[in-house]
Amino acid sequence: MAEEKKLRTGYTTGSSATAASKAALLSIIKQQKIEEVEITLPKKTTIKIPVNSCQFEKNKAKCSVIKDGGDDPDVTHGAEIIQSLV
Repeated sequence: MAEEKKLRTGYTTGSSATAASKAALLSIIKQQKIEEVEITLPKKTTIKIPVNSCQFEKNKAKCSVIKDGGDDPDVTHGAEIIQSLV
């Protein structure tokens, strides 16, 4: 019998959007590029999500995350999820 390989987990589109939003907000508050954010999931666990791009000014920002569906991807796997705060 073949050994079952554990599937690599990814994150949802909603988690990606949350991470992009948090990165944009933090970049304005801290006035620095954000490279990774930690978000809390509904089950109260946390995950760290890398930020793909982050541009900011004094009162606005635009950050993005690349959606990762893990080993069970859907059609949004690899999509760039962008959040702009103006």
